[in-house]
Formats: sequence, C-alpha cells, structure tokens
Amino acid sequence: GSRRGPSTPPSSLHILLRLSPKMSALTGVKGTGFMVSQADEGMKLFAKDPIITFDSEGASNFKMVHEAGIKKIEEQAEKLTGKPNAKARSELGKQIQAMKADAMYIDACKVVKGLEAPYGNFMTKVVVAGEKQSGYAAAEAPVAPETKKKAEKDSKKKEAATGGISQAERDELEKLKEDIITRKAELKEQGLSGGQCNKDAQVQQWVARMQELKIKE
Repeated sequence: GSRRGPSTPPSSLHILLRLSPKMSALTGVKGTGFMVSQADEGMKLFAKDPIITFDSEGASNFKMVHEAGIKKIEEQAEKLTGKPNAKARSELGKQIQAMKADAMYIDACKVVKGLEAPYGNFMTKVVVAGEKQSGYAAAEAPVAPETKKKAEKDSKKKEAATGGISQAERDELEKLKEDIITRKAELKEQGLSGGQCNKDAQVQQWVARMQELKIKE
C-alpha cells in the first residue's frame, strides 16, 4: 500500500483531498475516504471554525455611495468624446479603475453577498481555539495570559461603552438607517430609480453621517 511519511501534516493532506475529490477515484487508493474523515477529526481538535460577523448594512451603504461616485465619473467620461478629450478620458478611466479596485469597495461587494471580505473590512472574525491545541493550530493562535487579560479588559470596556460611540449616537445610527430606508421608499414611489434615490441630497447626507458614526464605532 502507500505509506505516508510523518512529514505530511494532516492539514496539507486534508486540503489536497478537499481540492480534488476526484483524486481518490483516479488513483484508486482504498481508504482515502477514511483518511479524509481522520483529517477532518484532526482539524476539529486543532481549532474550531472562526466566528465571522458581517456588517452587511455598513457594506451595502458604502457600496451604494461608492458606486454612485463611480457612476458620476463614468458619466463625465462619456461626455468627453473625440480626440481632444482622449487624455482627460483616460485619466477618468484610471480613476474609475482605482475606485473599483478600492479594498473597502471589494470587501463591501463580498460582504453584501455574505462572503468573507479579503481585506477584512465590514466584518469581524473571531477564531475560537479548540481545547486540545497542538501542532500548527497552537502556532496560529498563541494566546498569552497577558493578551487574554487585556482582551477580557477590553471586552468589559466595550460592554460598558458598546464600541466607541455613545448610546445616543447608537440610537441616531439606528434612526438614520430607518430614515434612509423610508426616504428611499418614498422616492421610489415617486418613480425614481435606485441610482437616483442614492443621489438624493438628503439620502447622501444621512449616509455620510452614518459613515462617520461607523468609523467612530
């Protein structure tokens, strides 16, 4: 049979089999399925799944405002026709590309779909380490007693202050969300499109205020 040297940790074997489920069928190695389940068990012992909390509201608001900005520049670029404006048009094109490549925008698009943000914006990820820490999991999540104490202190502080914003501001944030939703519904009834709703001065003002509070939070 195939002997596996001790040099292959269960993680890489596990990933390998994960990536190519057809591999076991192709190589015809019996007992591969058993190995996978063993690797799964091993992974469970090392670390539990991280807890990810998405700020979908913040992400969708940012995405909305950012896309409105992109659209504005695109409209400007469309007006610049002909050879004389080629340079200006390409400058705007670069601006649009840069905005589309913005880390926060990329993250917002992911989080809105419920996917993990590659740059970590609009989400918090808490890795809960398993009881039996060994091998690479211990290296991944070293929790020194001091940091633990500090984390506990911080979380107590957080509970008291609920983030960096006061209760009044938290209430304001909630009210702004409702106001924006209500305002947009009214504008839609008047026959405005989603994009036009976003351009509404009042909506933009509220969204900007929300961003301020979110940053403080």
